[in-house]
This record gives sequence, structure tokens and C-alpha cells, in this order.
Amino acid sequence: MRLLTHRPAPAFARLAWLAALLLLPSLAHAQTTTLSLTPSATYAGLNVKATTDWNGYYDVAPTLDWGDGNTVLLQQYVYTQTNTHAYASAGTYTVKVVEGGGFNTLLASQAVTVYAAPTVSANPSLVAPGGTVTA
Repeated sequence: MRLLTHRPAPAFARLAWLAALLLLPSLAHAQTTTLSLTPSATYAGLNVKATTDWNGYYDVAPTLDWGDGNTVLLQQYVYTQTNTHAYASAGTYTVKVVEGGGFNTLLASQAVTVYAAPTVSANPSLVAPGGTVTA
């Protein structure tokens, strides 16, 4: 009677098996992310609302990058999320959703235009009751 013994698989076979385990979940579920900004143009100091929709199959939650140095870590497995942000100064900013965990893969982006906040000056600065102010 011959005894069957288990021989370990060659190193390349073990690596191929490990690669398949790591890649198959990602391939089985297409990773999609959308970003929508409301409004797409605004004034400094007013809020912009970013709605993100992602399918959550990322190993690490994505980051919402407002384009001005401010970021928000999106919640893991909460697929549709809304965040607001007010820009301090005028400019055109690119709002991005990037994959977390140091991968920094761009998932979605959209531009927002921010105009300088309007200013109003009135003379005289002190008006008596019933007086007239022109702007």
C-alpha cells in the first residue's frame, strides 16, 4: 500500500493563489464613484454641497478633497453621503474623490467656481430715521 503525502506547492503557485484571492473581489464588483456639486458656482463664504455615491468595495474609505487643502474622510460602507464646505477665497477649485489608504487613485472630480463675495458700501454710514441711503 502506498501512502499519499501532501507536497507543498511551488512558490510561484502560492503567489498566484494569493494574487487571485486579493484581486477577485475587486474584479467581481465594479468600483464606481460619482460626485455631484450644488451649486457649481457660488460666492466665497457660501456653502457648496458635495454628494458622493460609491459602491463601498474599496479596502479603505475614499477621501473627499475640496481642492483648497481641506479634506473629509468618507464613511466606510455608507454609499451615498453629503458634505458641505464654504470656500474662503475666490478661484476655481477641483473637488476630488480619491481612494484612501495611500493609493490616491482619482475616482471622481468636478470643478467649482467661487467668486469674491460682493461688497456693498453706503454713504453716509449713519442714517437718521426716515433718511435715505444710496448704494
